[in-house]
Amino acid sequence: MLVVCFLFSVSVLFYVILSTCGEVEKFFERYQLEGFEKFVIFRPPPPYRIVPNSFLVQTSDICDDACRQQVQPLLSANFRTNGCQIRNSDMNIGSVYVLLIACDRKDMQRPSRSRIESMSRSVTKTVSGGLTGNGSKILIIENDRRFTLQSLPHHGTHFSRGSFRTKFFGVDETDGGIPRDGLRTCAFQSNNGKGTDVWILDSGCNPSSGALCRSTVASETRETCLDTYGHGNITGRLATDSMIGIATEATRHCIKVTDGELSAWANVIIGLGIVSRNLNRSKKGNVVNLAISEELDTLFENDEFRLLNVILKELSRLGVYVVSAAGNFDRRNACDTIPAAIRAEKLFRVQAHGLDGNPWREGMGSGNTVAVSGRDCIDLSAPGVGIEVSPAMNISGTSLATAYVTGAITVLLSDDRHVKLRTLTQRGRTINNGRELVSKRSLGLSCGQALKRSRKYQKNRLRSYAVDLFYSIFPRASLQKN
Repeated sequence: MLVVCFLFSVSVLFYVILSTCGEVEKFFERYQLEGFEKFVIFRPPPPYRIVPNSFLVQTSDICDDACRQQVQPLLSANFRTNGCQIRNSDMNIGSVYVLLIACDRKDMQRPSRSRIESMSRSVTKTVSGGLTGNGSKILIIENDRRFTLQSLPHHGTHFSRGSFRTKFFGVDETDGGIPRDGLRTCAFQSNNGKGTDVWILDSGCNPSSGALCRSTVASETRETCLDTYGHGNITGRLATDSMIGIATEATRHCIKVTDGELSAWANVIIGLGIVSRNLNRSKKGNVVNLAISEELDTLFENDEFRLLNVILKELSRLGVYVVSAAGNFDRRNACDTIPAAIRAEKLFRVQAHGLDGNPWREGMGSGNTVAVSGRDCIDLSAPGVGIEVSPAMNISGTSLATAYVTGAITVLLSDDRHVKLRTLTQRGRTINNGRELVSKRSLGLSCGQALKRSRKYQKNRLRSYAVDLFYSIFPRASLQKN
């Protein structure tokens, strides 16, 4: 035992000395080659939330093919950046010009923090030299980073025997607010999203007839958006489906930015570029659904993902509404996550609450990020706990709340109404997030009392009772409709 402790102490001492001298990486590389892999346990862990070998570069002017042909040889000629390639993906969004540089190097597979920062400096210096000849310069250079999809299936199979008011309380509550009346209250006098475009940037989905279907995932062909993971189909349906969605007449476009739970923001930025180049397809407006989020990286000081901030503000300038998930990082401040940490005129950041009006908390599988007084990065709350997406599955997450808000904004745009927090939320209803936290206004479109006295409303109310009776008798009736 004493021998083991002695050897461990000597190893730690060697690590401290070599770190001080700046030779730790050479030390490990040398001993790994000689077979002493046990020393790898002392290697600094790689950052989890960033992609160490991928860089996003914002330039002051567009870098066309001629520009890229001038920069690429410089990257290849420099031994520090040899193996780095400029990807051909079009990532320009309005007046924001972006390059994606990926470095296929062995020393960037499990790099230390210092190695990542060193590579960033080398890429910056090399690319700057190439851009100078084109009259351009670097405005921002950052590592790409990962994101996660923000929903969580409930454990086990769940068959609800509730009525329409409880089974589809998200639809009922969004369209008319509280108290729930069991039908689409405002839909009777609405265009229900007609003439508007909804863009689902997710794991894929089923697009509307004639809508765009694209993939930014490198391993797939460009014109595919098949959802093999399931998340995108659900959020797309909650936003626009004729049975369980809100904006039933909207056009649903699908851009596949991930083929699983974890992926990179570069795919999302490419997808947002596709959106920005197709804004003229819509007569009434465009809404982007981003049911994705990730915590900022604590390994790097002042980590804020400045490029995404610039892009979302540019989309606001172009008139595009973006709805983002505040995140499922239980009890973390939403200001420590992206995109929630970003503020833009037409960006709405959403938390989730349940049928009982309580926010999603720990004990439900996960929970909301939170808004703290003085650091408030959440705009509103929407249904997102225990949402029934099929007779056999309930799901919770800020992804689902995001989809409902996307549908609600789409409805307002199609009806030529202003999209503001006051028009999206129900007057007088807030979701109490608890002591020392900021309560949030609840999603709920209003449509006036005159409608509720109309003959058409009463007729549909009777139909609602029939629907309630049907679901109480046949609780497992299939709702699978895309």
